[in-house]
Amino acid sequence: MPWKELCALDLRTRMITEWLSKEYSITELSGRYDVSRKTIYKWIERYGNEGIEGLVELARTPHHRPNATPEEIVKVMVEWT
Repeated sequence: MPWKELCALDLRTRMITEWLSKEYSITELSGRYDVSRKTIYKWIERYGNEGIEGLVELARTPHHRPNATPEEIVKVMVEWT
C-alpha cells in the first residue's frame, strides 16, 4: 500500500475545517498539525479574507534585491558575450 501524500493546501484546508467545527481549540490544532498558534491565526485570517485561495502557498521571492547587478551592466555584459 503506497503512502498517502498530502500537500500543504490539503492540510490547511483540513485544519480550517476542524477549526470551523469548533471541536478543537487553536492550541489543540497547533499540536495536531505541528505548527505555531501564530501560524494558525494567520491561515484563519487569510481564509476569512480570501477563502480557500488564501491558503495557497505564497511566493517567497523578494520584492526588492539591493545587491542585484544594475540592468545597464547586465545588458553590456550580454553584448560582450
